Amino acid sequence: MRKGEEDWFFTAKHFKQETLVGSQLWVIEGRPSEGQYRLAAYGRITTSKPRPKPKRYGPGEGREVWFRFAADVKHTVDLSTYRWFRKVKGFLHFGMRMLHDTKIVQELERAARAARSPELPSDAAKRVQRAIKDRKGQPKFRKALLRAYRGKCAISGFDGEEGLEAAHIERHRNQSSNNVRNGLLLRADLHNLFDSHLITVNTEKWCVEVDEELLESAYKQYHGKPLRLPKSAAERPSA
Repeated sequence: MRKGEEDWFFTAKHFKQETLVGSQLWVIEGRPSEGQYRLAAYGRITTSKPRPKPKRYGPGEGREVWFRFAADVKHTVDLSTYRWFRKVKGFLHFGMRMLHDTKIVQELERAARAARSPELPSDAAKRVQRAIKDRKGQPKFRKALLRAYRGKCAISGFDGEEGLEAAHIERHRNQSSNNVRNGLLLRADLHNLFDSHLITVNTEKWCVEVDEELLESAYKQYHGKPLRLPKSAAERPSA
């Protein structure tokens, strides 16, 4: 993607023209099941106009949004290892979102500068190395959770093994955090929302609580739903 090139995408959300035009745009690609996200491109929105929704979205109108790439991207930047990124990754599967947190915007601008660099910055490389080190033991942790939860998501009951992830109840610090009682087996998108505190667990009733921001989405169905716990008390999460 070269500086000056333009592209467009469709959004079913009802953004106002004056809200979109002139705004910065970051294009983030990801594999939620693997916890990998990267900054692939960035630019600025130049125009938008109403456009009929594709059939898969149902009847009505959305918006055709055009943007211009701001600069040459020498390489993509891995965002997965940045602590600040945890605050936004839970929203990514919703498609286009508006960011109002100035600190997050500043961090994305730093990532954009790194994308222009011919080499990966040394501090980012160190973060990647630390992340790799921290993830040692994760396969064993996930395997233990798959066994304890009988291969099903603790919230949704989803049983597609490739889409299930090991979530830490208490933040992952070291190898000792990979205890089955400190984990939940969750579908990838629910894992993202859990890490972002948009979905939580009431440890008194052991039921799911969905943040009010998601109560008009499909995730409303999980609000108040009892958590699927392991049969063995020794493998159930500790409050």
